[in-house]
Amino acid sequence: MKLCKYEQLRYICPGNGGWGMVRIAMMIPESYELFISPAACGRHGALGAVQHGIKDRLSYYFVDEKDIIEGYDAAVMDAAGQLLERLEARGKKPRVLILFVTCIDDLIGTDNDAVAEELERRYPETYFIFCHMNPITDDRPDSPMVSIHKSIYQLLGRLSDGTGDAGVNCIGNLEQLHPSCEFYRIAELLGLGPVRHIHACETFAGFQEMAKSRCSAVFFATAMPAARLLEASCDQPAIPMYYSYDPERIQEIYCRFAEKTAELTGMSVPDAFYELLKSGRMRLAKKAERVRKKLGGRPVGVDDFACAAPFELAKFLMDCGICVKYIGYREAPGADADVESLIKRQPGLNIISLLDYHMPGTTGRLKEPVDTDLICIGVDLAYVLRARYVADLFFDEGNYGFYGLEVVLDRLEMAAEQEADLQELIEKRGLVV
Repeated sequence: MKLCKYEQLRYICPGNGGWGMVRIAMMIPESYELFISPAACGRHGALGAVQHGIKDRLSYYFVDEKDIIEGYDAAVMDAAGQLLERLEARGKKPRVLILFVTCIDDLIGTDNDAVAEELERRYPETYFIFCHMNPITDDRPDSPMVSIHKSIYQLLGRLSDGTGDAGVNCIGNLEQLHPSCEFYRIAELLGLGPVRHIHACETFAGFQEMAKSRCSAVFFATAMPAARLLEASCDQPAIPMYYSYDPERIQEIYCRFAEKTAELTGMSVPDAFYELLKSGRMRLAKKAERVRKKLGGRPVGVDDFACAAPFELAKFLMDCGICVKYIGYREAPGADADVESLIKRQPGLNIISLLDYHMPGTTGRLKEPVDTDLICIGVDLAYVLRARYVADLFFDEGNYGFYGLEVVLDRLEMAAEQEADLQELIEKRGLVV
């Protein structure tokens, strides 16, 4: 089955947003952001900053035709200087000034490194980093998500003082892993700690501590290039631990992690590690059986705004005996998704491209839900299908491993009991188009 990838005109559901580039860059504590762009490019980031309570850390420099024709190196340096002076007058002194440029900079060709170097010469107490946002590079090796992680974590190489500890960095997951996730206990059993994540760093000094960690656990492939930078600059081996929704694969990921860390620490993998994996799978199986009985054959939909791999999650739910009737996707899945086998397992399975520009006309004709008792995991598919029941899950939220699958089942069970207010869910998540 060939799944479409719309490369030109796309439809964007009202729930799109949340973790925009502006917000991701601001994960660096004690940072301030100067967004440099034509005026129209700032709308999405500005609205997101308001909704997520970070508007007091964001300013804009709007380029005009003269800047585009002549270049704006000097103008950006002047704007950065004026901004720092005004912030200092208000009692604010950012440790990092993030200079965020957009796709127009690809035409102008600013020498970002030279501009940052000159600014640090003028303002030696502040670090300057450039972030770059060009949405048409989504399908290229240096996509916006790859680029922004590199911009953030390359700074740690400059902050390192050469000392190290047994810590482990979590890279790529935008939300910190939930405290109940088994990853923390596994890290402890393997002799690693503390577990560090940029979102948990309340101060710039706390962020700097990430340079001391022994290794980096990388949870999304888009962050691997950034982790490779840490490998080179801070001697932190990058260990891939990409999100999975297959219990067997999750166990394999944890076992590879254990083998790699055993090489780093010189410790053998304790029996308690394998016991923890066994107990995690047993607990998950019991919960899956309970939820299967609770749903009683009700149809379920999954979209990729709720999780990184909706086809894999759909397979897990089918393995649990849950009726998956809809899968919504943006990016066509890889060969390992085995879409054909899912269709054979679930006759009548509907696979929907959420980027299809025909979607508004389709949804506009739906006065009532496609299935009155449908439960959707993810707000985008719920919006498209007019679902009344929604499992409130957004981009994994730090729910990982066996614990993450338990969260999906818990949310399904909760969603089955009460109709949802979709508008309220979208607003609560701070999602903007």
